[in-house]
Amino acid sequence: MRNYVQLIGNITRDPEHKTLNGKDFISFDIAVYKNQTKSDFHKVKAWEKTAQLMKDLKKGDRVMVYGKLDVESWDGQDGKKNTKTVILANGFERITKRISNPEDPNFGLSTEDEF
Repeated sequence: MRNYVQLIGNITRDPEHKTLNGKDFISFDIAVYKNQTKSDFHKVKAWEKTAQLMKDLKKGDRVMVYGKLDVESWDGQDGKKNTKTVILANGFERITKRISNPEDPNFGLSTEDEF
């Protein structure tokens, strides 16, 4: 696959889930951390089945999204052409960490990985 992207980050706002032209749609932003003081922010969009599966996501969730890059373009009110790059997701995973300390009462269970 030539156009493929996979990012891991935290959702920065509650996803916006709606129906457009009879199809489920969701959009949200994720922060992908470069280091402790810098992050990149990316817009994620998904349609239909993927959007339905993502509807329980919320701000702060740590996710891996994968799909393809898409460049959206439009003419601004000032007459200039504008563009932005978005991730069109066709899948995702919630990122969790397994509790591996046998002394922990939740040993073996997965918990949300706090960032």
